[in-house]
This record gives sequence, C-alpha cells and structure tokens, in this order.
Amino acid sequence: MGRIPEQVVAEIRERADIVQFVGRYVTLRRSGSRYWGLCPFHGEKTASFQVNEDKQIFYCFGCGAGGDVFAFRMRQEGLDFPDAVRALGRELGIASPEAGAGENQAAAAHRANDAACAFFRSELRGPNGGAARQYLAERGVTEDLVDRFQIGFAPAGWDGLVSHLRRASVPLADAEAAGLVARRQTGDGHYDRFRSRVVFPITDPSGQIAGFGGRAMGDDTPKYLNSPESPVYKKSRVLFGLAQALDAIRQSGRVIVVEGYFDLLALHRAGLHEAVAPCGTALTQTHAHRIRRYAEEVVLLFDGDAAGQAASERALPVLLAEGLRVRAAFLPLGDDPDTLLAKSGVAALRSCVDSAVPLLDHLIERALKDAAGHAWAAADAARSLAPYLRAIGDPVERAAYVRQLSSQLEIPPAALDEALRQGAGTAHAVSTPSPARAGATARGVEAAAGRAARELEPAVRGLVAALAAHADLAPLFDELDPAWVAPGPGRDLLLRLLDASRAHGRAGVATLLTADSEPLPEDQRSLLLQLSAEPGLDDPRAARRSVSDCIATLEIAALDRQKQQLDARLKSCTDVAQLDALTLEIQRIVTRKHELRKSQSHL
Repeated sequence: MGRIPEQVVAEIRERADIVQFVGRYVTLRRSGSRYWGLCPFHGEKTASFQVNEDKQIFYCFGCGAGGDVFAFRMRQEGLDFPDAVRALGRELGIASPEAGAGENQAAAAHRANDAACAFFRSELRGPNGGAARQYLAERGVTEDLVDRFQIGFAPAGWDGLVSHLRRASVPLADAEAAGLVARRQTGDGHYDRFRSRVVFPITDPSGQIAGFGGRAMGDDTPKYLNSPESPVYKKSRVLFGLAQALDAIRQSGRVIVVEGYFDLLALHRAGLHEAVAPCGTALTQTHAHRIRRYAEEVVLLFDGDAAGQAASERALPVLLAEGLRVRAAFLPLGDDPDTLLAKSGVAALRSCVDSAVPLLDHLIERALKDAAGHAWAAADAARSLAPYLRAIGDPVERAAYVRQLSSQLEIPPAALDEALRQGAGTAHAVSTPSPARAGATARGVEAAAGRAARELEPAVRGLVAALAAHADLAPLFDELDPAWVAPGPGRDLLLRLLDASRAHGRAGVATLLTADSEPLPEDQRSLLLQLSAEPGLDDPRAARRSVSDCIATLEIAALDRQKQQLDARLKSCTDVAQLDALTLEIQRIVTRKHELRKSQSHL
C-alpha cells in the first residue's frame, strides 16, 4: 500500500479535534488548559489520563500511553497507521489515497459493513420494506429512531446483498470475513447471511459499524441473529447503542443496561438515552471496563421474572470488579421496557428506572430474610454473598459491606474476611485482576518515564518542555549553539523538536509522535510525552523566560569548560605572545559570563 502524502496527514491532524474524538471513549473534564479522564488503556479509579487540546496530544501518567489523534485511534480500534489516517479523513471529508492489497483487515471489514448498511437502509425505504416498516411502526419505532440507529431491512432473497456488494466493488471475501455473506456449501458463490429480518447496525463508540443484529418479524428461528466474530466484531466487547448514548451518559453520569434492541429503543422513546445493550451475550469484564470509562453508576433494567433476576445477579460481580456502583430496576412481572411503555406510558418506565435500588443491598436484604432463625442459614447467606463482596475492588467499600453484613448476621468481621480469603481461589470466585495488576504495571511505567525526565540535564529539560508547550518560541533558539548541549538523547530530542516546531508550528509535537514519521527512539518518545504533559509552562511569558534562562545556563556551562581548558594551557605556556592571547580570551569569557548572569537576574 502506498504511503499517504505528508500534506494529507498534516491536514487531517490539523482539522481533527483530539478532545472531541477521545471524548467518544472517555468522559473528559476540563481543568485549566487541559482535559482529564480515566485512562481507556488500563484500569484506574483516579484520573491520570490527560488530553492537551493545544498540542493535540494525549498522555497517561499512569501507564505511559501517549501520542496524537492517530496514535489514539490505532490503539483504541486496532488499526494500523494508514487506516487510522483514512478513517479520520473519511469523517472529516478529506480524501486520501485508495488502499491496496495490503490493507488492514479491520478497515476492509468496516467498508463492507458500510456498504451493507446502505443496502439494508435502502431496502427498508423501498417497495420490499413495506412489511418491515409496518412492523417497526407497530413496535412504536419512529422514523427518527430508524434514522438515528440506521435501522434497515434484509429482504427475503438469497443474494440481494451479494449483488449489491458486487455493484459497489466490495470484494466478497471481505464481506465474508465481516460475516455479511457465507460461502455456499455446494457449488461456487456466496449467499446473504441476513434474510427477512429487521437489521440493526452495531457500532463502536466512534460510530463505525462493527456488525449487525437481525430480528425476525415472524416465527422464523432464531428470533435474533447477530454477526459472527470478525476482525471488527467481538460480541464480548461491543454494546449496542453506545455511540448514540455517549452524550446522555456524560450528562446523567449513569449507564442503563437492557437486554435487547427493542428494549433500548423503548428507553429512547421515553427520553432515557443513556441505554446500552450487550449483543447476544451476558455482560463481560470487557463490557464493564468499557462502561467504567464513561460513568460510575450502572442501572440494570432486566425483566422481572426469574431469568431477569438471575441475569442481574450474574452481571453484578462483573460490574463490581470494575469499581462500578450497580443499581437494579425491576420491571413488573411479565413486562419488558417495550411492553411497559406501550401499556403504562413514559412516566411509568421512567419511574421504574429512577427508583432503581443498589443491587448488592437488595441481595443482602433478601439473603437476610432467608437467614433468620439458625446459624446454618446465616452461614449459607454469608457464603452466597461472598462472591459479590470479593468482587468489590475498593477495600474501603468492601470493608463497609463486611461490617454491615457481620452486624446483621451476628458474625464477627474476621470470620467473614476469612471466608472471603478462603473462597478467593475457588472456581466460583470472582477475581478483580485487571485494575490492581494494571495499576502496578502502570506505576512502574510511570516511574521509569519520570526518572528519565528527571535525569535529563535541567537546562535541556527546560528547553524541551518550553518548546513543546510553545512552538512559537522557536526563534529564540537561534541563540543556542548545539555544541553547548552534551551529546545524548536529550540533545537529539531537542534538535528534532526544534526542527519539527519550525516546520509544523504547534503541531510539531504531534508530528514527532505520529507513527508514520521517522520514529523517535523509545527513550526520546517517553521524554517528549512526559515533558509535554507536565504543567507549569502554560504561561507564554514564563516559558519565554525559561528559554532565555536555560540557553544562558548552557552557554555559561560551555564557557566554564572553555575557561578550564584555557587555564590549563596558561599554566604550561612560556610564549609571551601566547600568554597575552590566552589572558585576553579568559577575560572575554569572564566578561561574557558576567553579562549572562546579569541577564538571568533580570528575567
């Protein structure tokens, strides 16, 4: 695949808003000139992930991840650099060279999915879609929701999509990899996987289509048919409706989890837009980790029958392990959100959600009722609740629940703690691996990056930090002689940053961090990310003074080295003319050092 022209990369980077893009995945809060949130790349409970709008870069003080908008997209969505550039370019309306045979499989699957979505939507609007339109209307799905969720219709034929993809020049091999078509068992060719179904695109947080869910309109089986696993569709990761829910999640601070597509649409009709749904699977740890990036509270809205209760209990330890606060809203027996909305209206559905109770408290209350009257029952209750208590990652919160439960069951807290420890290694125990282990790894990475930055010569460190913060200070560096800086990673980084700042202005830092540019060695990359993220030089005047002071410091150090050499020569010199010349040069050095120190005192 051909290299994307540098001017195209530069234009996309200049027009892409990294705050807006990262905000699709992470809830960001502004503090001063920067934005902070929970890192999407490792588990943490205190925000150490920073986005710098001016420099258009991100950096995590916890795990050391950092880079520009392309690096974020590559890491978040599993793309290589050219495909990340093309994906952003498509969003911004910037054309980039067409991909060739070596294209990333994920990008090929996304293109096939886009073409299929256009076909399904066209079929829903066309003459073949009359029954599907009527079915959606009877389920209360408005045209606005149809458009918002890009709902479509897969017609009854076996090759409608296959023919469309051929006309759209989408390789059927790509469509097969994306799970849109299947190879015929007898003979050559492919057939459509989705037929006679209302089709729901399943997107990632950025709105790219990862797969599809198809709902039969009659008695066809299975009732629901989802895309198979593909380079972009992993059912343990995706959540239906997440892209449409992000703004509402940030405003409400919660995520409502429902079981199906029409349940989710019912909540949207009721104005509860923060709803998401897993796709044909129970909630996984990956789902929970993704939810935790956006909110601290989860409301589980499942059916009120035994199956719904069991589903909520299975989800609880998974969500608790990510530090989420979990509430449960119990629907009237026999109802789901769709039927409750149809029978009782918006107010009833909203009231059900808003009255959700802490699920662990509910389970404790139920267990205590069953535990009354005998020590055996109390022990059984404690054992039944132990997996949920073990799953709580916050030791303070877990200790509070242990105290509460021990008081109510009249069991010493030490005994409950012992039961939790004994069960931690059993097959039924719920572990909390990711936040703790990732946190320990993250702290190690952070410490290493911090040491590298601290060990850098202070004046060089100051110059890199000031230039990274204010590329327009590059003209001041005309006063700097590179020979004044000791050879090593610091000097190499400073000179490369200076060249990038002169060529690209405030995009210089992002340009150096772009994966397609001449790569920085890892030690220099870590230094640049660390110093770019540190606060303290946001004020341009302070940065200007820092540059002047650091350049003067480096020149003074260079003059000291020269003077030491001249002093040594002076001691062994016997030629009168040479003695006079050396003395004059030493005097010049002393005078220049005096001038520099005087200028520093006035900064």
